[in-house]
Amino acid sequence: MSIHFFNHRNRGTGFSLIEVVLALGIIAISLVGILGVFPTGLSSNRTSVSDTRAAALTSAVFATIEAQTKTFSSVNCYGITLDLGTLTTTDSRKLYVSYPSLTEPTISSDPALPDAIYTIEMKFDNDPAVTSAGSKMGPGKLNKIQMRISGKSNSEGSVETFYIARNRG
Repeated sequence: MSIHFFNHRNRGTGFSLIEVVLALGIIAISLVGILGVFPTGLSSNRTSVSDTRAAALTSAVFATIEAQTKTFSSVNCYGITLDLGTLTTTDSRKLYVSYPSLTEPTISSDPALPDAIYTIEMKFDNDPAVTSAGSKMGPGKLNKIQMRISGKSNSEGSVETFYIARNRG
């Protein structure tokens, strides 16, 4: 009894060198296109983190002020004493923010705060117009606080918001 081995493989069925080079070229072009999207995604992520932090900082500062507006005298806001009844549009105050941990900011009125990455500038308008007719409630009753939060570098931009503080006393 004899055993015969037959090679049924056709010599023309493998990939040629040209086909391999074309496949690698297509993959390389695809990877370059995909990698080109990464800087845009990283920039978008950085902007969203900055905007989220700005919103949280705004909320923290406004909540601190709101908690003390039984009367407008002597509102303590992270080391700055604010008399909302007398501050005018020419007055502005600055706070500085650092993030020693990823989730807990440190807010201070000290410009020498180590590793400060955000600046919060507050401007005040005591007794702003509250309706389209321009009616006012009287000094010491209402204060519009405009807040601008900007990053360390100018390329980060800034977030602006405003808040109406009402004397609840």
